[in-house]
Amino acid sequence: MCDVNRDGYRALVDFQTAAGAHVYRITDSYNDRRCTVVSAADGRHNLAENRSYKLRVCVIKTGQRPSYCKTSATFYNDH
Repeated sequence: MCDVNRDGYRALVDFQTAAGAHVYRITDSYNDRRCTVVSAADGRHNLAENRSYKLRVCVIKTGQRPSYCKTSATFYNDH
């Protein structure tokens, strides 16, 4: 995930179950056109197979709540 604007805001993605329960969150660490990368191989960012999820994408400024959030359509993780 990459935040391309140096404006004090960072990109944030919440991974949720289809019912909206929180699975995990990834926040861009850089805010300078470098990208934050995570891998399922680390054991913390692995979505279970054969389940449905959705993404909530927001921007966040340090010390504030996420804003300008949009939630994706539900998708099925089959591998």
